[in-house]
Amino acid sequence: MIETCPSCQTQSIEPGTTDLTRTFGGVTFEAEVNVDLCTECAEWFLSFEEGQRFDVAVARALAEYGIGTPDAFKWMRKTVGLRAVDLARLIGVTPETVSRWETGKVPVERRALALLQCLVVEHAEGSTATLD
Repeated sequence: MIETCPSCQTQSIEPGTTDLTRTFGGVTFEAEVNVDLCTECAEWFLSFEEGQRFDVAVARALAEYGIGTPDAFKWMRKTVGLRAVDLARLIGVTPETVSRWETGKVPVERRALALLQCLVVEHAEGSTATLD
């Protein structure tokens, strides 16, 4: 928990909650997350850990619902901590191909999406079995 508000410089910080949302492929994901809330200026501050939990939950939902839009694909890849070049190497394509998928210039290949979905679910469960 932070002690002084970076915005108004007061020490009016209390635990609170806020709703975070992310939208991919027309589907909006929303969750209530814990934040540090300034009672003076109403700014809220999300911890890295709480943000990570939300990001992983969104990525897992994308994987489980089979949402393979370019922005969802990129979000999932980044959430599991894979560089585009590393994902390309795993799938057997060029990094440029991954870039084309993520920018929507060409459709994401089903095998790439399936592998990434598997990696996301495993990451959410704390496993690296597929990568290993």
